[in-house]
Amino acid sequence: MDDLDKAEEFYTLILNELPYDHPDIITIKNDLGGIYREKGEYLKALKNHKQALKFHQLLMPYDFVQRSAIYNDIGF
Repeated sequence: MDDLDKAEEFYTLILNELPYDHPDIITIKNDLGGIYREKGEYLKALKNHKQALKFHQLLMPYDFVQRSAIYNDIGF
């Protein structure tokens, strides 16, 4: 198991423990997208980045800095 697999497992574990409306879900989903991108799983990466954006719009609609970071990651 390499570092990316360990990171994916760790983030997934945390994600399953957080309540549905916790703001850290945004960062975790976006980071999972980055992990999948590094592994070459681009559709999974895009799915997670879009989910991060969706959660961001629901939970933190006026945080434009984090939103721009998510859009930047989608661009990768």
